[in-house]
Amino acid sequence: MNAAHLHLIVLHFPIAGAFLALPLLALALWRRGEAGTTYAAAIVLVIAAAGALVAVETGEGAEEVVEPLAGFSEPDLHEHEERGELALWVSIAAGVLGLGAAGAAWAGRTRLTTVALGAALAADLGAAGVMAWTANAGGLIRHPEIEDGAPARSTGRPSTE
Repeated sequence: MNAAHLHLIVLHFPIAGAFLALPLLALALWRRGEAGTTYAAAIVLVIAAAGALVAVETGEGAEEVVEPLAGFSEPDLHEHEERGELALWVSIAAGVLGLGAAGAAWAGRTRLTTVALGAALAADLGAAGVMAWTANAGGLIRHPEIEDGAPARSTGRPSTE
């Protein structure tokens, strides 16, 4: 396994975590900051933020593997890197707000828990969106088939129609 392979494996954790946290945060809000649901949402947000950090760190090694390959695009890679750093910071903000909500729930501060959950939900919506935006830019580095106007290619198999 090389650095690019490791990056491709790791990057799914923050993306999945950001999207998985959305219904947990909504459920925690609906349950008015019930502690168990709030703790679960906070844990997922922290795992997503940690995953984002690991994805950004493994991206450096992946860059070294991809640069010498045919069809490599420096602008595409730079765009992906910039978006990844933004995704990391938004994910960290969501994680910190989730931890704040968990702390408020632990302290029995229902109003503060609700406010922190709402803020964490807003930040996580942003994180999920930026994660998807970043993933799209990453796909463009080595997956030209996802570009607009990419020609359809034959699979070489006979049509079943």
